[in-house]
Amino acid sequence: MCGVHSHDHHMTLTILGGDARQISVCAALTDAGHHLRVLGLGETEGEHSSRPREVLSLPGVKLCCDLSRALEGCDGVVLPYPATKDGSTVYSPLDTQHIITLEDIGVYAQKHPGLWIFGGRMPDSWAESLRHSGCRVVDYENYESFLIKNARLTTEGAIMTAMELTDTALLNAPVAVIGYGRIGQLLADLLSAMHARVTVFARREESLSLAEARGCDGVSTSQLARLADGYGIIFNTVPERLMSKSLLAMMPCDTLIIDLASAPGGLDPEGAREATRRCGLQVIKAPSLPGRYAPRDAGRAIAEVILSALRAWEQREGGGKNL
Repeated sequence: MCGVHSHDHHMTLTILGGDARQISVCAALTDAGHHLRVLGLGETEGEHSSRPREVLSLPGVKLCCDLSRALEGCDGVVLPYPATKDGSTVYSPLDTQHIITLEDIGVYAQKHPGLWIFGGRMPDSWAESLRHSGCRVVDYENYESFLIKNARLTTEGAIMTAMELTDTALLNAPVAVIGYGRIGQLLADLLSAMHARVTVFARREESLSLAEARGCDGVSTSQLARLADGYGIIFNTVPERLMSKSLLAMMPCDTLIIDLASAPGGLDPEGAREATRRCGLQVIKAPSLPGRYAPRDAGRAIAEVILSALRAWEQREGGGKNL
């Protein structure tokens, strides 16, 4: 039964799906002495051939060929970030063979109270039903330290994307950042440090004041039409379709727009298609950048959440609750 190793520091954890970040998660968890079973990280042929071998070379790792074998007798399940993109199957871009459903994991978990479930951006109702059946559910996004690290990696990937897709330097370039949350702030800071001329578009007065205090121009999102004034690069971090069809139609053709927002994104999709057809406006959707540009560090950030949650629980359990 799951949970049998609960007072043993070395747990058996099942890694399901994920991109290159999960390789790094596996390495960090085996370093910490945990035993791993892996399913959904890709085949041993084709483009990703090194990846399963890379995982297999780690001590205490077993590759599984089906979900029931992967889950049997485990202490916890480690899902990727995001856990799912379609709401029903585990995000497994490296694996074309196995379809792992949240429903199947849920059926197993409900029979094994005490099971750990780790994942990022898990569907609320699914996570709630698991908690209700006695599972310990940990979402990476509930850890501020993880969100900050992930935002930092996102900003580096965003700037690298911009540098690859433009033929001009960032030095003195007019650049716009829409939104001033974690990613918007780090992005504006990094661009300013590279001596780009940064304008922050934000809704809240405090955000604009902070942006100006840190050397940027601040403009209210009620004046988004000013985006058409000739910013070479526009980064959007707001997951609302603020960039309307009419606004996109006004954009200079040599503008590069990089949309970092999660679904539904920040641009009217039809407007973006029309602008691209009209004059080759470059619109790049770039969610999940850490997994592409810095999978090792992004995976480490995930592993830190998992190890931190396990440590905190062990300390609580060790505080006189052992029967």
